[in-house]
Amino acid sequence: MPAKKKLRIERGPNGYVARVGDDSKELPTKTLAEAWGKVQLASPLKHVRYQFNAEERRPFIVAFPEISDAGTRNTKRKKFPTFTAARDFAEKRSIAIENHGRNFTSELSRDEVAAVTAWRREAARLRDGGVAVPTLADTLRESLARLTARPDGRKLTPELIDDFIAHKKDHGIGKRQQNDYETRLLRFQESFADRFAASISADEIEQWLAGLTNRRTKTKASPQTRKHYRANLNAFFGWLLPESNPVAKITAPRVPEPDRKHYTPEETKRLLAYLRDHETDLLASVALGLFCGLRTSEIARVDLGSLDLSKPNQEGEFILKPSQTKTGRSRAVPLPPAAKRWLADQPLRSGPAVRTGRRQHHKRIAAALDAAKVPRLENGVRHAFATYRGAIIRDTGRLADEMGNSAAVIARHYRDAKLETEAKAFFAIRPGDKPNDAVPFAAAG
Repeated sequence: MPAKKKLRIERGPNGYVARVGDDSKELPTKTLAEAWGKVQLASPLKHVRYQFNAEERRPFIVAFPEISDAGTRNTKRKKFPTFTAARDFAEKRSIAIENHGRNFTSELSRDEVAAVTAWRREAARLRDGGVAVPTLADTLRESLARLTARPDGRKLTPELIDDFIAHKKDHGIGKRQQNDYETRLLRFQESFADRFAASISADEIEQWLAGLTNRRTKTKASPQTRKHYRANLNAFFGWLLPESNPVAKITAPRVPEPDRKHYTPEETKRLLAYLRDHETDLLASVALGLFCGLRTSEIARVDLGSLDLSKPNQEGEFILKPSQTKTGRSRAVPLPPAAKRWLADQPLRSGPAVRTGRRQHHKRIAAALDAAKVPRLENGVRHAFATYRGAIIRDTGRLADEMGNSAAVIARHYRDAKLETEAKAFFAIRPGDKPNDAVPFAAAG
């Protein structure tokens, strides 16, 4: 058995020299020399360490491990004036750490214990092969960081919705669709704030849709509104959870088909006659909607100078570029004689067909309808084109291509059986034609 080490203190040239075995240290005071010696002679503990502090008021340090909330292991240090106080704290701390480890181990499931065992085995194999292996804590943190960086591992926050909209924007959706996604998805996010998106079930989403109300009137949302919300959520969760989209399990609300109204040839004649006399700069946009079937957003992107108005008695066509269409795909649009005549009769020859902002343009059209004693009909202009064009060409697929829709949408929303004679009367309206009725125009504004 090796001889027990003892502490010897001697006077030195600059103070006191403390010796323990082969180790020695010179310190300015005897108190510090004694403290250093006691640290050297202290019995080692499993989880904590004694350290010397060259500070006469508190010369003893106990260093012990502590796990942060982030899961990192840090070393904490605490100072003491006497070795007795330091030893008492160290022994209690070591026992507490030991017990915590035992308790934690007992709380682990069989899968968790198996995972730790497997990691130890694999880490040892890699180390034997010369691979630098990170700690288990670092490995877990890195893995979880990669998981939470994926959309399906993130919380439902406005930032996640922004990422989705940016993704859709990269795929060509327009500003209106971006705004629609933002409005509807942020309302959903308000109800599930800070939930992990992947934890939201189909039942929860279905209940949320069923409870939707009109924010202004506080009445129950219509089936059409709930259908729009479901469509947006389906797109969002389809991007987020392509393998387990919960919205795909939810049946879309059934929406009764409304009566689709459109302008008659006589109402069309009244509107165009009024515009020709009072609002000539609106003629181009209305003519493109009535006789070419363009959407309002598409009309605003048309350059009138690109339209070939020659051969006014023959039907022509023009190409809408992907940047001009709602769908982001180019398409050929018919330019019938009626459109050519009305476009040639108005003052705008080049540049955009709409010269004001969208809202102001809609206000001016509404005022013109009122002044012409023509009812305001939602999408009445585009419905008129679809109805009368369909009655003439008798080809739903072709009509769908011309309007930038699917054949199913055309059949469901736009087509209305009309006699070919009424359709021909619509496309025969010319500048200078007078309305058949004697209702006087009202003052605009």
